[in-house]
Amino acid sequence: MDFTKNRIILNLPSFYITVAHSVERGFSRLSIHQNSMESSDNRKDIKRKKFSIEDSDVGTLEEIQSEYQEILRSVISISNEETSGKNKHGQQNPKTVLFSEVTVEDDKIICGHSNDQVKILDPERLVEVQLDTKSNLTCRHNGLSGVRCSRVNPAIFYTSSSKEGSIFQWDQRMTSFKPVQKYVIKSDAGFACGTKAILSFDVSLNDQVICGGTELADEDSYVLFWDIRSTRLLGAYWESHSDDITTVNFSPVNGNKLATGSTDGLLNIFDLRESTEDDALLFSFNSESSVDAVCWETGDLVAKFDREKVANSYKRSRKEAAYLQGSYRIDQKGSLGILVSSLAGNCARIVKLEENSLSPFCLFSDQVSLVQSATRFHKSNRWFTFDEGGESKIWEPVPSQSTLKASQPKKSKKSK
Repeated sequence: MDFTKNRIILNLPSFYITVAHSVERGFSRLSIHQNSMESSDNRKDIKRKKFSIEDSDVGTLEEIQSEYQEILRSVISISNEETSGKNKHGQQNPKTVLFSEVTVEDDKIICGHSNDQVKILDPERLVEVQLDTKSNLTCRHNGLSGVRCSRVNPAIFYTSSSKEGSIFQWDQRMTSFKPVQKYVIKSDAGFACGTKAILSFDVSLNDQVICGGTELADEDSYVLFWDIRSTRLLGAYWESHSDDITTVNFSPVNGNKLATGSTDGLLNIFDLRESTEDDALLFSFNSESSVDAVCWETGDLVAKFDREKVANSYKRSRKEAAYLQGSYRIDQKGSLGILVSSLAGNCARIVKLEENSLSPFCLFSDQVSLVQSATRFHKSNRWFTFDEGGESKIWEPVPSQSTLKASQPKKSKKSK
């Protein structure tokens, strides 16, 4: 792989976007500074603090609509009646989807919920897939901290537990729905760190290695590596980060390249072919803000976007209300889009990164609550969103001759 033609996308708990270039390494990275999540456990604080922010569109409905390349309407909307416990005010929190991934064949959505359940959804109707007439594909965890799909097998997916310090492999073809593999630091592994809370993990391009990032404990945080087939612990890095490792991400084109991010503010890039951690560390960038997530992107770009520019790009009046949920591939060319919502509510939009600018791309009409997780089916050009109000939605583009006022979703169903 030509390392000079890749850049990294970071989500950080702050309020601006930065794209920078490392001349000495020939490596580009894009920093997306985010608003609220200071650690992975805070993902379960689904009822965010209510901000007294008045935010509105800059222009009329018709003017805003004309700025966007795609207008999406909700064709299926399902409200979840289940709850995941009470908040500090004694109110019931709706069960929401915190993690969502699409299988390699785009045939199912794996969803991790705020009550530590993982469920498999049919993307046509957003209902649970069943093993038979009596059993759903539902797996429970003790402190769910992540979900990943196999890169090669559509039946395989992985989950992690922060409290158990384990990563699990699941196979949808099994008649008894239990983990088929468990990745944990075994007592006879000859490794001194013992059980650690897994906060993040990822699977390599060819499904040969699984990597987990741990919380800080006893002054060390670890990047752990297991052989996927044998579950053998291959080794670990523990000198490159000094706080919780909030994200690990393999390169999508080279299974030997790994990016990690931490609440210590560092983004690190490793070449796993090297025999020592010092030699493996190719690049380290101090973002000066806790890193929430990273992902890889091709191309070369140098730019910086402050919060005001983000607000201007998605056509809203208050920069303080801009909330960056995440980054996505938004078209067949693999262009990068950033999902932005307003903390005032009633606004979810995607802006497209082009050269050194952000431009309106996609508008989710009539989206009320903040989006917690989203994914796109590239074959059908459908979007799936899961918000903090407990609603799951399927979105499709509105025909060009239609207007926002004419786009109405189907009658909501209740998920029990």
